[in-house]
Amino acid sequence: MTLTNRDINKLKEVFATKEDFKNVLTKEDAKAFATKDDLKNLLTKEDAKALATKEDLRVEIFLLREDMRKFPTRDEMNLRFNEVTNSIDWLMGTTQKTFDELTIINERHRRSMEQIENHGKRIGHLEKSPL
Repeated sequence: MTLTNRDINKLKEVFATKEDFKNVLTKEDAKAFATKDDLKNLLTKEDAKALATKEDLRVEIFLLREDMRKFPTRDEMNLRFNEVTNSIDWLMGTTQKTFDELTIINERHRRSMEQIENHGKRIGHLEKSPL
């Protein structure tokens, strides 16, 4: 298959040409980009030596995993959470029972005090009245 002039003209319409690229990036625009020398100074060999190696990272990951084993797992945390909530539920139940009992005791005490006052009034009245 050979390319005809018609095909070439069609390709020029679709693809960018060298002339098209000349207008896209000027020399002033290009000065804003980093040069090879800029990149050489970006990271020196001494800087690279200070970075962690793969072996350093493996050791750190191993140590981190060892440290993480000291902490409880999610299941252990859920179990502990359930124990705590059950204890709180028990404590709330006990507190409510105590409150209910105190309410009953206070009501009985109030009634007893009313009876004692009533008896006191009646005794006082009997002592005052002549026989």
